[in-house]
Amino acid sequence: MHSTTWPGAGEPGDLITRRYKNKAAYLRRSYTDTQLATIYRHLTNSTGNSGGGMLLVGYGGEVQAVKPSDTAVAQRDVVMKAVFAALWTNDSDDASNLAWIRNFYRDVYADTGGVPVPGEVSDGSYRQLPRR
Repeated sequence: MHSTTWPGAGEPGDLITRRYKNKAAYLRRSYTDTQLATIYRHLTNSTGNSGGGMLLVGYGGEVQAVKPSDTAVAQRDVVMKAVFAALWTNDSDDASNLAWIRNFYRDVYADTGGVPVPGEVSDGSYRQLPRR
């Protein structure tokens, strides 16, 4: 977890007190119906993180025109990146917010051990590093 996020992006708190955690995955195609129901349940649960959410980022195009062996990026058949995020301001809320995002991610990928294992729907994950 890094304690600050990017300025001007609308997150709560100031640069000193802002708290943030994300998890991510590559998608080869749409989530399954079971995964979509799980996502809906977590995003509409009134006891969840009010500063949390999920971002789907389009991926593909020219990146798919290059052979996987030609560059370090191997995800050539991916259509989206999914980013699960939690934002909060008080360190006293660290445990509950970290539990929320971990449970959300784990439940979406329950059929593959709690992580996006490469297969028909997923193509693993990537790590998003904080800006410095």
